[in-house]
Amino acid sequence: KEADKEILKQKGIVWFSSYDVSLGDTLVIRYDSDGSISSLITVINPNTYCIQDFYKNTNQVMRELFYDEAEHNEEINITDEVKKEGIWTFYYENGNINKRGKYSEGKKKGVWKYYKENGQLDHIINKYKRKNFNEDGTWDTFNFDTDKLEVYDPKGQILSTGPITESGTRVGLWKYYNIMGEIKEQGRYNEEGKKYKEWEFFDENG
Repeated sequence: KEADKEILKQKGIVWFSSYDVSLGDTLVIRYDSDGSISSLITVINPNTYCIQDFYKNTNQVMRELFYDEAEHNEEINITDEVKKEGIWTFYYENGNINKRGKYSEGKKKGVWKYYKENGQLDHIINKYKRKNFNEDGTWDTFNFDTDKLEVYDPKGQILSTGPITESGTRVGLWKYYNIMGEIKEQGRYNEEGKKYKEWEFFDENG
């Protein structure tokens, strides 16, 4: 409809008819005020669209969503802003993935993976835990319910566990383990993250 198309153009959107489209066809192109492309919607299969947003004044993808109408039980309204739903992928300007995960009704759900700009996995977050990957090969998990951190070596052997503050300071009771997974020492940290009171040390015989 010519009238509808003209309205969309005024909003910075060029809409191509969604009827009789072929795979790979572009349905919608959105432009910034300077005329550069800000987003595309492309047909992947009869029920699935690829929605891409771009960094300003570049052709580098900032985020990408594959939207399946059958999975979400609703049709995508290609003339409106897309509600965050399904698997979204965000990118750095160098093209590497920044983060990837699922939205449901506009909110993050399930497991989200976050990457460093060089492409290395940085941490993973789900509803209950955050898993961090450290430069020295160790990794740790933080439990949101208990505020406890568990630190592991590259082979998955636990090294230490205990509570931390929002700033990452170790507080309260901490336990440290040997290569056999047995406690080798334990004790408490004060609010400043310094050891205080008596610490217990254990040998191979306990």
